[in-house]
Amino acid sequence: MRNKSTVAKYLKRYLDHRSRRRDQLRDTLTALTERLPETVIFGGMIREVALGNTRQFSSDVDIVTQSSSAEINAAIAEFSPIRNKFGGFRFNVGTQLFDIWSFADTWAFRNGLVFGASFEDILKTTFFNLDAAAYHLQQRKIYCAEFYITAVKNRVLDLNLEQNPAPSSMVRRAIRLSIENSLLITPRLGEYILRNFNSENADDMSSMYVEALRRFLAADTEQNFSFAPQATLFNNPAEQLAIGHCKTTGTPYSTEIPVY
Repeated sequence: MRNKSTVAKYLKRYLDHRSRRRDQLRDTLTALTERLPETVIFGGMIREVALGNTRQFSSDVDIVTQSSSAEINAAIAEFSPIRNKFGGFRFNVGTQLFDIWSFADTWAFRNGLVFGASFEDILKTTFFNLDAAAYHLQQRKIYCAEFYITAVKNRVLDLNLEQNPAPSSMVRRAIRLSIENSLLITPRLGEYILRNFNSENADDMSSMYVEALRRFLAADTEQNFSFAPQATLFNNPAEQLAIGHCKTTGTPYSTEIPVY
């Protein structure tokens, strides 16, 4: 991933691909852009495209608009949206889920953690560094934090804004993202995971992950952590421990992302 224009190119290719699901997604985004012109796709969808995971992408599409909540409600009324506790709306078109909220209702803005004046400011509100990107639907323009491209290239997951309303949920997401995308974890994010991990509701893989992370940070806190379960090396399931490896950079990242 050379620069942010490359991200924009692959995201455009993803959205323009012809398929029933993608046509439905594109038509919905086009309708939203016509009704709410100052609108961006935010966070996870851009992350997955940048990491080369377009074929597997099936998560919610997060959308932020400069329009008010009342204007959003009117624009998406036909989709029977549900209001959430943070002031945003969730709706679905076919099997695709969408979350949309007003820029002014962004949690970090409302709680005085970040001053929000423009779309560049929303990049400061994400918990993860790899979510600090937005795509303006009308202008087809990418906004991303200064560290974003380097983090994508090196496949390093880190904290961006630590404060958030659901720490244990962020820990589960960090573990899942790290495992599914073979991402390195910085010591700072690693310490956050250890502080907020809830072992009572954790699955075996997450518990293995956290145990390996705990041992790794106790031995070396200057390097990034990589999860490498070696289950096939052990006969006793209880001994199937994960092994943390220290790396300063990730796997070399190819700029040729297959987008279908």
